[in-house]
Amino acid sequence: MHRLTLLVVVLFTVIASCKKYEEGPGISLRTKKARFIGIWQLNKWTIDGTEQELSSITWSLSTYSSGNYEKTIQYNIPPLPTTTDIEQGTWEFDKKKENVLFLVSGNPGAIPQEIIKLKNRELWLRKTDNGITEEYQYKLSRF
Repeated sequence: MHRLTLLVVVLFTVIASCKKYEEGPGISLRTKKARFIGIWQLNKWTIDGTEQELSSITWSLSTYSSGNYEKTIQYNIPPLPTTTDIEQGTWEFDKKKENVLFLVSGNPGAIPQEIIKLKNRELWLRKTDNGITEEYQYKLSRF
């Protein structure tokens, strides 16, 4: 009985230390694609570690099983009229599924973003471009 308990403890320790993403999860019964698909609302955005103000911005990322995506950013800064930017394209994981590649329609070259956390209801991405690092923390709005 003691050996079985020890084996279970060692097994859980090994599994917990083998998580794919920096912030988890350690293990999931859903595939990475199934966890990635949905309508995500941005709730935290940092540039080089400095949190950005989101009170005047509504930012959503919609990812579909077809491999398409749509990012919508709505700016509501009174007294200016509300404006909306929409970016569309395709997405795919890299071979190791450590990054997601966004290919914007009409633009050559994919924009890679490192997956920091990919849970059922949380998605954290990191992008570095020209020495500037941005992190995006999303919460799942809808499947």
